[in-house]
Amino acid sequence: MTSEQPAGATLHEQEASIKMKKQNLDSSPQVVRASTDQGRISVDFRRRQQEINENNARKAIGRTSLDIQRNSIEGRKSLQKTSSAPPAQPQPHLEQEVTFHLTPLDQLAEQLETNLEKGLSESQVASKRARHGPNTIVPHKPSRALRIFLYFFGGFGAVLWPASILLVICYQPLGGDAPQAINLGVAIVLWIVILLQGIFNAYQDWSSSSVMKSIGRMLPSAAVVLRDGQTKELPASELVPGDVVLLTLGAKVPADLRLLSVDGLKTDQSALTGESEPIQGTIKETNENFMESHNVAFMGTSVVEGGAKGLIINTGNHSVMGQITSMASADSGEAATLKKEINRFVTIIASLALATGLTLFIIWLAWLRTSHAGFLNWAAIISNVISCIVAYIPEGLPISVTLTLTVVAKRMSKAQVLVKSLPTVETLGSVDVIASDKTGTLTQNKMQVVRLLLGLELIESVEEMQRLRVANTPLFTQITRGLSLCNRAVFTDSTERKSLSVRERSVMGDASDTAMLYFAAEYGDADGNRAAYPKLCEVPFNSKNKWMLSIHKQPGSDKPLLIMKGAAEMMLDRCKRYVNAEGEDELLTPEICSKIVATQEKLGGGGERVLALCRKELNTAKYTYDYAYKADELNFPTSKLVFVGLISLMDPPKPEVLGSVQTCHEAGVKVMMVTGDHPTTAVAIARQVGIITYDRVMYYSEQEATKEILAAKKQAEERRRAKGKKPEEEDSFHLDLHDFSVSSAEYGIAIKGTDLVHFEEETWDWVLSHREIVFARTLPEHKLRIVKECQRLGSVVAVTGDGVNDAPALKQANVGVAMGSGSEVAREAADIILLDSNFSSVVTGIKYGRLVFENLKKVILYLLPAGSFSELTPVLGNVLLGLPLPLSSFLMIWICVGTDIAPSLSLIQEKAEADLMKRKPRGTGGDRLVNWRLLTMAYLFIGIIETLSAYFMYFYYYYKYAGLAPRDLFLTYELYTDGYKGYTGDQLTEFNNVAQSVFFITLVICQWGNLLSIRTRQLSIIQHPPWKKESRNITLIGAILIALVLAILAIYLPFLNNVFGSRPIPVDCWFIPLGFATFILVMDELRKWAARTWPNTIYSKSTMKIKWRRIPLFIPPVIILYGLWQTEVATPSGKKRIFPKDQFERGDDKKE
Repeated sequence: MTSEQPAGATLHEQEASIKMKKQNLDSSPQVVRASTDQGRISVDFRRRQQEINENNARKAIGRTSLDIQRNSIEGRKSLQKTSSAPPAQPQPHLEQEVTFHLTPLDQLAEQLETNLEKGLSESQVASKRARHGPNTIVPHKPSRALRIFLYFFGGFGAVLWPASILLVICYQPLGGDAPQAINLGVAIVLWIVILLQGIFNAYQDWSSSSVMKSIGRMLPSAAVVLRDGQTKELPASELVPGDVVLLTLGAKVPADLRLLSVDGLKTDQSALTGESEPIQGTIKETNENFMESHNVAFMGTSVVEGGAKGLIINTGNHSVMGQITSMASADSGEAATLKKEINRFVTIIASLALATGLTLFIIWLAWLRTSHAGFLNWAAIISNVISCIVAYIPEGLPISVTLTLTVVAKRMSKAQVLVKSLPTVETLGSVDVIASDKTGTLTQNKMQVVRLLLGLELIESVEEMQRLRVANTPLFTQITRGLSLCNRAVFTDSTERKSLSVRERSVMGDASDTAMLYFAAEYGDADGNRAAYPKLCEVPFNSKNKWMLSIHKQPGSDKPLLIMKGAAEMMLDRCKRYVNAEGEDELLTPEICSKIVATQEKLGGGGERVLALCRKELNTAKYTYDYAYKADELNFPTSKLVFVGLISLMDPPKPEVLGSVQTCHEAGVKVMMVTGDHPTTAVAIARQVGIITYDRVMYYSEQEATKEILAAKKQAEERRRAKGKKPEEEDSFHLDLHDFSVSSAEYGIAIKGTDLVHFEEETWDWVLSHREIVFARTLPEHKLRIVKECQRLGSVVAVTGDGVNDAPALKQANVGVAMGSGSEVAREAADIILLDSNFSSVVTGIKYGRLVFENLKKVILYLLPAGSFSELTPVLGNVLLGLPLPLSSFLMIWICVGTDIAPSLSLIQEKAEADLMKRKPRGTGGDRLVNWRLLTMAYLFIGIIETLSAYFMYFYYYYKYAGLAPRDLFLTYELYTDGYKGYTGDQLTEFNNVAQSVFFITLVICQWGNLLSIRTRQLSIIQHPPWKKESRNITLIGAILIALVLAILAIYLPFLNNVFGSRPIPVDCWFIPLGFATFILVMDELRKWAARTWPNTIYSKSTMKIKWRRIPLFIPPVIILYGLWQTEVATPSGKKRIFPKDQFERGDDKKE
């Protein structure tokens, strides 16, 4: 923490200034105590400050002295951290070497060049504003130029753009005097496809990178400030470091402040730190960590009680709120798992497409160009190569994926789950770790009175409390009266709203007082008691006294009534008597006191906040209603009280959380709690919601961690020796997560955020190997680190939260899940919002995500056979075997973006074959969306059947309607032209156009059989029929009809006939392919039967162990080519071998 430096100060000047500050600190008597893992050890803060200065302020994590300067109380321009991998932007640290909460006020005022009584002068304000800028938070705005570029040029666009440009070149200038219009037409179609893909990609990415536009709504618009000794109300944006501001009840803190004076100040920091209880302000430091010191107030927090005067330390982006915003708006660098899978698939397909296209071009260049010079010119071969590449690429996949995710997102919205970033729908299904906030996520974020101790009887249920209310016993009346009188919370409803139920009325006050006021009003008459017992004096609760008292007039009595509540252990020391079950006062004996203490410890150990309520009637001889009661001097007795009872409060868990956590455990998902609360409270709540189930919970200590790590290392070495591996050297030996998962004990573990700073990689591995983990007292920076460490170990992490402090972790996580009732900042940073703030909706989201993954595999398996493989073989047949092109480029694209889209979308409506929530999550290294098993199924099984079927119909048409047998079509090359077999060029072209349309229709109809077969992996269509309620999917019929209509339009629409050469086909060519579709269905039914009969074999595509990547995808074409190589064919010059060394001679028109 350095003081303000003049602009342009050199590094040596800054270091000299740091040393001067160190000398000042040496003269300060303040010594800060720090907790270590071995126990409570006194640490001299001045010594640590000296070490920092002598080492050029370089911390263990690698920050330089410039980083210290950046984090100073005056705030500096953001500087890059010194690290091996520089981040995209400077990452702020909330655990810095900051001392503004420790520095004496006179020194702090001198550093900030301000006057604590009069504030800054206008000239000082102008100078400081020029250096620090306005007091506003400007989140990091990532450049959208690259993102927009990738929408249209990324993925398949990187292949389709060059392909379309080459097609235009083929049209002109390579087309010459007779350019082929189909080349230009297909290029335009490709541009339309690229445009649609870009639009769908943009829609898919929409709002996933939104910055925190709502951050401004958390900040005050105006503030009361001292300037030149005068009190002014100014816009909060005009405040600068060194300003002195005044805080009042209901105000929002305009910047990070060091408190100068307090008047019962309490601030609500729950959205910032996760602490559910309001923080009592003080003028002295209470903790070495400035985030936990009570003499500091943070920007954006609210004053819920009292008031204060404070000195502004940090403004704008240098405030804690600003640093959190920077962390939350920074790019996490983690792509959604679906995007990773799609990118991987694009890489595979694009590589195969380019490799095949290049191979064809080389074959033409080395052989066909010379052996068959009249077959393909430059324009034709380029067009064929492009057709090959286009055939490989399922252009409809991005559109299908986006529409699929959109459909599922709408279904999830009906379940109160709002999806902001579509790719995270699938990612949620692969989540294996959930890091959940406590307050507002697992709990209701509403403190409630849950138990009472009355007359040594513990009242635990609502029914018992209702019984006491109806009975109106004297003791229960005393407790409700005391809770309504000794209470600073107030109802803020208008007269008209007082008719509402108690829980519907609005209250202003801290969480504990609010809970007790609600209880007093629900089980008693809070408004009536307050009217009947006017208040004479009040002493607010503070962290030093840990109690509150109030003095009231009593109706029908001249004795003032003193009511006091506070920490049970302190209240019992002041009591001499207690109220028994009959409502009478009795002597408080040590035995009874021990029973009360035992109950208090039991309740406190369960994470509940326990308060004692006491009363005393003052002696009227001195303490009358007119007596001048002085709260600051306590000129009245506060001892010899009567103990009335214990009140236990807690923020109760949401009812549905326990069952949801158990479901997550069954699904193999680890749920961790990450909270800002005290470890004891956090562990208690974790037990109630099922995160902690073990009897034993270990609170982290370095000694215990070292012991466990050494034990795991020893066991790992023994396992390595048992496997015959050489023992590794101690200094080079490193454990991995598997070693710890084998060695870890059966217990839960709780870790404080302050411990995380010192963790090394092995320690993280050991901690995260535990199945039940609670992180307590965490800062936003700690939550971010936890998420990153889980991701480093290969986990797919979902973070749930509702506060500002959760925003950075929500942004970094693979899936950020915000509660609908949470802060706007958290909702902006998240990918998914639970509108009902129900944790069980996370489980619903995981189920939908897993179902999306299952169904997307079916979508891809449907698209590839016809939209990729069966479109590739026509190009290969044309170039390598000399066949007239069996399928045009236009019809290839029409299949991909037309006839296949609706059926592929119908597959997303499929229901799960088995209970998805009983499976283990995929994680990052599990089942892939597209793997070699799926490609084998698509290409070598369904693809080959569809290809052979389409070729059969292609040859069938030529033989029946053109009189050309297959032998007349193979190796025709340049012979297929005017005069071949007595036909004119136009006739041959017409035959080819119709044959292409037959090939096209055959593929479309075969896809119907494919659609029905791939609905399930192993269940038969009889076991999982689309018409049965449990597995119903009536959209299949509609999808088939849509595909049929689009196919009819493609071959019967005159415009398409004229431009792209499609043609109507004979009637019989519509019905024969239905047999092939049925054959595909029957063959896959046989495969499924074999998979069910002999699981874990080659027949089960979901469990195959064979390394299919070793089997080339083109074995069948190679076999065919080899057979043809050995075959002789009749030519005009006699019989010759296929692929002869000499060129074919052009023959006459005579038929063979």
